[in-house]
Amino acid sequence: MRLIFKRVLAWLIDWAIIVLYATILFGVVFTLSSLGIIEPARVHPLKGQLIGFLTLTLPVLVYCISLEAGKHHATIGKRVMKIELTATPLTRGGVIMRNVVKFVPWECAHAGVLWINYINTSETPLWIWFLLIVPQVLVIIYFMTIVATKGNRSLYDFVAGTRVRHLADHLPIVIGCMLVLQPVGKSFIEQA
Repeated sequence: MRLIFKRVLAWLIDWAIIVLYATILFGVVFTLSSLGIIEPARVHPLKGQLIGFLTLTLPVLVYCISLEAGKHHATIGKRVMKIELTATPLTRGGVIMRNVVKFVPWECAHAGVLWINYINTSETPLWIWFLLIVPQVLVIIYFMTIVATKGNRSLYDFVAGTRVRHLADHLPIVIGCMLVLQPVGKSFIEQA
C-alpha cells in the first residue's frame, strides 16, 4: 500500500510541474491571441491536435522519457518519493513504450475536447463520445492495475515490461567485507 501512496504523490508532483508548464503555455497563447497574432477559436481540430501534441504532449513525453531512461530512472516526482522505474533490462524502448501507452488517454481526450468544441450540432456524434469516455475508462484501468499489484505495475508497465519499486528495495548494504544486494523479492550475497 505504501508504494501505491508514493506513486500517487509522485504523480501529483509531476502533474504540478506539467500544470506549471501548461499555464505558461496558456499565457503565451492568450497573449498572442489578445494581440491578434493567432485566433485559437478558428483552428481546425486536426491542426489544433497537432499544435497541442507538439507544444504540450510531446514536451511532457520528453520530460518523462528522458528522466525515466536517465541515470536515476525516475521523474522528479518519483525521485522526491524515492521510487524508480525498473525492468530486466530497462531499455529506452521500454521507457518510450511505457510513456506512449500512459499518455494515449490524454491525447484521445484532447482530440475529443477539440472536436466537441468544433462540431456545431444538436447531438454529439458517437465517435466524439468514444474519444471522451474511453480515456476515462483507461485511466481507471491503469489505476486499478496499480492497486492490484500493490503499486508495482500499471497496465502500461505490463505492456512495456517495466515496474516501479522503492529505492530501498535494491540499494546495496555493506556488511564487513561482504556486499549484500537485495533486489525485490530475493536476497543474495556477492563478494565485495
